[in-house]
This record gives sequence, structure tokens and C-alpha cells, in this order.
Amino acid sequence: MKNCKLCVFEKDLIKKSHIYPDFLYKDLYDKNHKIIAVSTEEIIKKNPRISRPSSGVYEGNLLCPDCENKIISGKYESYLADIMFRKNKDIKCTKGKSVDLEILKVENLNYERFKNFFLSVLFRADICTF
Repeated sequence: MKNCKLCVFEKDLIKKSHIYPDFLYKDLYDKNHKIIAVSTEEIIKKNPRISRPSSGVYEGNLLCPDCENKIISGKYESYLADIMFRKNKDIKCTKGKSVDLEILKVENLNYERFKNFFLSVLFRADICTF
């Protein structure tokens, strides 16, 4: 057992955690849940070589299951994913324009959960070893 990087308690840690939430890669996946990757040099070729690396960036032994699943994924990642995929009906999103920019006005946002999602991504990026 090691200490969780978030709660700092000595616990069994998760063997494979996403550093960046899986739902952020959603549009990059093929039907087998592999990321479709093409280098810029390959794009100009007639038959570009496409690689399919495993989905996302992982690292183990950073967080305990409680911190990973109940706090980060359960409270923060799921909140933002529900907003992005329009599953949270309490959040009102309106598209508009301001000068030459397209804007998205979001109402009824839980600022603390929204902010903590981004902080959790920064936290995991900071504690990972690569």
C-alpha cells in the first residue's frame, strides 16, 4: 500500500488511472475505442498510415479508488461530461455571436464543480511522472 496523492491516506491505489478524462477523447475514437492518429506527414500521402494507440494517457498508483471514483470522476468529471453532452437539463446553453466570435452562454452552472474539474485535470497532470 502507498499513500494516495489526493487524500494522502495509505491505501491500495488504482493500477490504471486516466490523467485526462476519457470523455475528452470521445471524437477521436474509432468503433473499437482506439484513438485514430495520423501524422501531418502522412496526411498528404495517397494512402496515409493510421495508427491506433490505446485510448488516452494512463498512470498507476496515484490515487485511491475513493478519490478517483467518488470525488474526481463522480463529482467533477461526470458534471462536466453531462454539460458537454447536454445531459444536465438544469444547465442552459445558448449559442450566440459577439462581434466576429461565436460564444456559448452557460446559465445555472455550479461554478465550484466546474472549477474543480479543471483543477483536478491540472492536479493529475502535475502528479504524473511523464
